[in-house]
Amino acid sequence: MKRMFEFEIVINFPDEALEEAVVLDALFEAGLDDTIVGLGRPDRIALSFTRDGPGLEEVLMDAVAQLIAAFPSASVQVVGLAVPAT
Repeated sequence: MKRMFEFEIVINFPDEALEEAVVLDALFEAGLDDTIVGLGRPDRIALSFTRDGPGLEEVLMDAVAQLIAAFPSASVQVVGLAVPAT
């Protein structure tokens, strides 16, 4: 049985600042068009997810894998509490 999970992830770009259009295009190309994107700083983005899956670990690992594919040199940090959505 699939459940919905809500979580937030921050991506840091240690060596570069990316333009908004580049970030949004990379997210879309990686299949991350289902996230709310925060672009307040050029060296960091915040992403808010609501995703369904069999368990929290699977849902988080899928999102992290997509982010690493989109931004291989960035560091990924899960910052939001991942809870079943109501």
